[in-house]
Amino acid sequence: PPANLQGAAENVNLVLANNGNGATDLIKIDQTNNTQKATISADGTGDLFYRVAYTQGQKWNADTSPVTAGTVQAQVAFTVIYN
Repeated sequence: PPANLQGAAENVNLVLANNGNGATDLIKIDQTNNTQKATISADGTGDLFYRVAYTQGQKWNADTSPVTAGTVQAQVAFTVIYN
């Protein structure tokens, strides 16, 4: 999160995962073979469901650099290709 954000979480990473259509696997960013699928309804709409969680960051150490709970901000952009 931005350094000036009050109450920001520290020593965390975000994890994005599927959360629908029976899929719960992690989403691997920038891997073209990691696709998500949606069932398209009769009116031409479909839904993709995701969940995000934060996990211990690279600098995490239980004694000297613990996780600090707080606000986390992120932005994700998706490219949608359909047939």
